Amino acid sequence: MAQKSSLSTLVDCTPQLKDGLLQQKTFLTRLEKILKRSRQTPIPGHLRISNGRYYYVQEISDTNGQYLNKSQLNFASKLAQQEYRRGFLKKVQKDQKNVNKMLELLPASVDEYYHSLCPARQRLITPYVLTDEQFRDNWLSEPFSQKEAGNASQEYVTERGEHVRSKSEKIIADKLFLLGIPYRYEAALYLKNNDPYQSDTKIHPDFTILDMNTRTEIYWEHLGMMDDPSYAANAAERLCKYQESGIYPGEGLILTFETSHHPFSGRGLEALLKPFTK
Repeated sequence: MAQKSSLSTLVDCTPQLKDGLLQQKTFLTRLEKILKRSRQTPIPGHLRISNGRYYYVQEISDTNGQYLNKSQLNFASKLAQQEYRRGFLKKVQKDQKNVNKMLELLPASVDEYYHSLCPARQRLITPYVLTDEQFRDNWLSEPFSQKEAGNASQEYVTERGEHVRSKSEKIIADKLFLLGIPYRYEAALYLKNNDPYQSDTKIHPDFTILDMNTRTEIYWEHLGMMDDPSYAANAAERLCKYQESGIYPGEGLILTFETSHHPFSGRGLEALLKPFTK
């Protein structure tokens, strides 16, 4: 087997480019329709502006035009809007042509070359750029250090068949599983210390999920006892360690919370996780 290449971690952006171009094409098509519907009875001539003054030019041979005073600003606005609409419509139509050309020139995804090979040959090859499925399967099969189970009084079994420590963690795990987002439960993470004489800090985020859109790991801390002062203080210290390592809420770190008076229901999880779904 060929040696694994670092290129396997790269993301082929061709599908995202195509999706973006198709969205832009739809946007421009709708915009063109709106602009055409907004056309009113055309006013002959055009607006000329000189030294902050407005002039209405009707004839091509007229280089000056008729001066429009303050009482005629509404008419000047109509002229300006008419010219703006015409120019903007031309710009939109030009952009439509360019987007169509880009769609025609957009190459196929690079992994299509690998899939064009016969299965017998594929089995002998390690692709330089892994498909999403290959990358996900490799990530899920990688061994990782997990937090010791401890002596929890209750255990909850997820849809994936693993034991978690709380009902809230089961809700999160089951939602990840339902949405097809790869995850690890309580996998070890080493946070760098600013002090070069201290070793890295080993922690176990509740979940480590794989963002398939960027092929990066996202960490998830569910802080379930925030009405306990000691627990809240430890949580704050933990979040500081994340930030010292360059991991911030909303940028590589997901945070969810609950208290004894406000238990975690899981409402809104699907919207929260939407950026990490394909």
